Amino acid sequence: MDKQRYFFERIILYTYFFLGIVITLTILNSMFHYPVPYKFWFEPISRLGGIHAYANAPNQTAGAIFASGMQYCTFICVFLSFAYIYWEKVISPIDYQKDFKYHPNRCMIILTSTMGLGAFLLGIPYDHTKLKLLHALGALIFIGSFSILNIIAQLHKRIRKKGNSNEISSGITLFEAILIILIFIMMIVYLIAFMLFLMSKTPSIPLQYFNATSQKIILILCLVAIFNLDPDDVLLESFWTMDHLRDAFKLRKLD
Repeated sequence: MDKQRYFFERIILYTYFFLGIVITLTILNSMFHYPVPYKFWFEPISRLGGIHAYANAPNQTAGAIFASGMQYCTFICVFLSFAYIYWEKVISPIDYQKDFKYHPNRCMIILTSTMGLGAFLLGIPYDHTKLKLLHALGALIFIGSFSILNIIAQLHKRIRKKGNSNEISSGITLFEAILIILIFIMMIVYLIAFMLFLMSKTPSIPLQYFNATSQKIILILCLVAIFNLDPDDVLLESFWTMDHLRDAFKLRKLD
């Protein structure tokens, strides 16, 4: 069992790392091939995958790169979902338990599955005449699921390490606490910005900056969180009690 867990933890962890790398390279490569200078804090990431770029310039190359990258992300998320399913159904020693609380990794199955759906829908050009609403839904699903998954993983990391005081330094726990809080706040901010942007027929320039900037910040935070994971963080042991959560945010004193 220990060998299987060791193997599975690293397979899932390295797959998360690969997902982060694919997301990063897809965005950077699309920006490089974008036909006009990409306004990072003004244009949302969706513009990179459009049929036309800003100012109505043709965007075949960057659009194809972005769509392909999102489909790679879909396959990676599907792989993660099946890995968690295999763990829950075949390997996990608590599979006989009927209560959902004994199967915390089922929430990871749901989140990786919804991330895959979101990535698939993100591959649709944002300016497609008939399918642009599906693209918008994909952006909301992907970033929302990615944010929640990272919050859960970082909480698990923090609770686990708080239970083993010899494992870490106080600076790392403070970093993780700040990361959790920032992801949660920016997820709410992005949701507000996204809904305002979506409901506006002609978004104002400040609203466009607000939407694009909040989107970039939450995505950067999620990527930082993914690369901050350890092998022990990716398989959850159990759902937490309120005592666990309260203790997780009692910061250690600096040595």
